[in-house]
Amino acid sequence: MPPRAIRNADRVRAATRGKALVLAAARVNARLTDEQYLAEMESVERDADDYIDRTRQIERALKDRVREALGLPQRTNKNEVNLVHHTRINGITPSYI
Repeated sequence: MPPRAIRNADRVRAATRGKALVLAAARVNARLTDEQYLAEMESVERDADDYIDRTRQIERALKDRVREALGLPQRTNKNEVNLVHHTRINGITPSYI
């Protein structure tokens, strides 16, 4: 039998994969049904110099709305993540706290 830490890590990975699948399915659905997203994407001029940047911003806004609708925490900025926070969101209790 594998050590407890490995079993716990496997459970966390499985739960994380499940959440990721739910999030991905919700994003696909939102791309087809979200009126704000569809209107914003339609308003972007495809020949514009900032087309790629603008569509990325619209996609980011959609992803944030989907996360909020699913009751997930806001996306963290790469500069804001620290080790303690990272361990907690991955279901690991840091032993040095």
